[in-house]
Amino acid sequence: MAVGGKKMLIKEITDQIIEQIGGKENTKMKELESKIATLETDNKELKTQVSEYQTQVSSNKKDTAKALVNTNLMAIDHQERLEKLESMKWSNDEDKKCMELVEARLKAQD
Repeated sequence: MAVGGKKMLIKEITDQIIEQIGGKENTKMKELESKIATLETDNKELKTQVSEYQTQVSSNKKDTAKALVNTNLMAIDHQERLEKLESMKWSNDEDKKCMELVEARLKAQD
């Protein structure tokens, strides 16, 4: 083979090697880009899920607070009703006098 032919053969082989290496690098780069895109998508989905969970937790906290307030209001109302009933028992002077008479008679009988 002539010197020119050897140089041409070396150049062709070198070009093929460069293409193969470059092709491998491009394939690896494309794989990495694909993985990065997948991770970015996963990250967005996770951020969306976290946001949804935070919204749900906030809503649950509000519901719990409302339930506690309602429970406290019912307890206060119940207490007020009990106090009103207690005060109604002897609110009438005649009832008090009657009770005093009954108690006096019971003591007198003893």
